[in-house]
Amino acid sequence: MTEKTLSPIDAVIAWVDGNAPAHAEKRRRYAAQDGVRHKTSQASTRFDSQGEIYVCVASILKFLPFIRTIWIVTDGQRPPFIDNFATSGHCSADKIRIVDHRDILGDHPEALPTFNSLTIEAALWRIPGLADRHIYFNDDMFVKSSLLPSYFFDEDGHPKVRGRILSMRSTGGIDWLKHDLLRKLRPNHWGRASFRTAQENGALAVRALAPPDANHDACALL
Repeated sequence: MTEKTLSPIDAVIAWVDGNAPAHAEKRRRYAAQDGVRHKTSQASTRFDSQGEIYVCVASILKFLPFIRTIWIVTDGQRPPFIDNFATSGHCSADKIRIVDHRDILGDHPEALPTFNSLTIEAALWRIPGLADRHIYFNDDMFVKSSLLPSYFFDEDGHPKVRGRILSMRSTGGIDWLKHDLLRKLRPNHWGRASFRTAQENGALAVRALAPPDANHDACALL
C-alpha cells in the first residue's frame, strides 16, 4: 500500500471534563451506590481537564493533515471552544465530531454510565462511520512533528508496534516498567511515579503553549 491507499485514516480522542459540576456530582453519586473499592479510581486527577484537548486537536490538524475525521468521545459533554477550529478556517465544519458514550454503548444500558477508560476504549470500534484505520489519543497526547501514514501503518495496512521485548522477570514486572517510563517524563521526580506524573506534564505543556487568558484558543498554535 502507498501513503494514499492507506486512507481513510481517522483520529479518536477520549475526553472528559471532570471539573464540570454535573460530571463531578454524577461520579460521586455512582461511587456511593456501587461502593468503589479501588479508591484511586475516584481521584479527581483522573478526570481533570486543563484544556489539553485543544492542543491535542491543534497538533493533529497541523502535523497529521491526512487525518479524515477527528472523533472526540465524551460523556454528555462538548469542549466549549472546539468549534473555533472550523470557524477560524483551520478545518471543515464536519472534520471534528462529537461521540457520546451512548452512541457506542447505548445498547448496553447496564454499562452506563461508565467512568472506566478501559470500558470506553473497548467500545471505540463501534463509533458509527469510524475508518477501519484510526489512531487513538488520550486528550493529553500531542503530535510534535509532521508524520506520514506509514509511520503508523505498514505496507499491508497493519498498525506498527514499536519497542523491544523485555522479560517481566528481569525487569521487576509491569509496575517497574511503568514507573521507569513515567520517571523519564519527569527526571527530577523522586518517589513513586504514577499516572499523575504524565497528566501533570501534559497540563504544564498546555499552560506553556496556551496561557490561561487565551481561553484555550489553541488555534493560535496553527
